[in-house]
Amino acid sequence: MNIVLQLKSVNRSTNASKMIIDSDHTTENATIQLQEIDQTMNILSDGVATLKEDQQRLSTEAIAYQQTLDTITKNLPKLKTSTQEQNAFLDEIKRNQDIIPQEVETMKQKINDIITRSYDGTFLWKITNVQDKLG
Repeated sequence: MNIVLQLKSVNRSTNASKMIIDSDHTTENATIQLQEIDQTMNILSDGVATLKEDQQRLSTEAIAYQQTLDTITKNLPKLKTSTQEQNAFLDEIKRNQDIIPQEVETMKQKINDIITRSYDGTFLWKITNVQDKLG
């Protein structure tokens, strides 16, 4: 920013000394050129200010992203452990679900055995699908 202001003052003093030497026509052209240079310098100065603001904003955002990344990195091992525990739990539930139908079938068989059992010394046999077996 200081460089821009120095360039402005150098251009003004240079153009001012030229205007004194030259004629009125040249003075008019120099004034127009000086105004154009002044406008250009103002535009450049505004651009530099905008770039500085952008740099500050991006710096602030980068710090926020870094803090978020640090937090995520810190919590990642906990999440991995939790996920592993959940997977182990789900695997155990799956094994239990596979065993349950077998247990139900065993219980049904035991219940059928108790129902068909006679306590008077005679045996009763339950024969299923008699028609299929006779036919």
